[in-house]
Amino acid sequence: MLVKLEFSEKWIGIIMDYVTSVSYFVLINGEKTGFIKLSRGLRQGDLLSPYLFIIRTEGLIALIRDACLKGTIQGIRLGSLLEPITHLIFTDDTLLFGEATPEEALSFEGILEQYEEWSGQK
Repeated sequence: MLVKLEFSEKWIGIIMDYVTSVSYFVLINGEKTGFIKLSRGLRQGDLLSPYLFIIRTEGLIALIRDACLKGTIQGIRLGSLLEPITHLIFTDDTLLFGEATPEEALSFEGILEQYEEWSGQK
């Protein structure tokens, strides 16, 4: 995702080191008994995690915007003079809006498949 958003190699390295350095100790009866090193994922409660989530979400938004410009998705209009609404994103919820046609459904499916490939999310 960071490559697709044109982050420099240096920044990608810094972010990946941060994300892949997550580790936890297991406490049983107040004593450290095990060590777990996670290979991926964001730390809950960490100050940087919301920003990393926003960076990932920007990839999805870029794909939706591109499809809108190409005319492959229309979104919905709440008024004739208003811009169409194609998506709403709040924390970990995403709503996609479009015309109820097979073509638009396939366009959204393609967007989600591309986003999955870029981000590693499912």
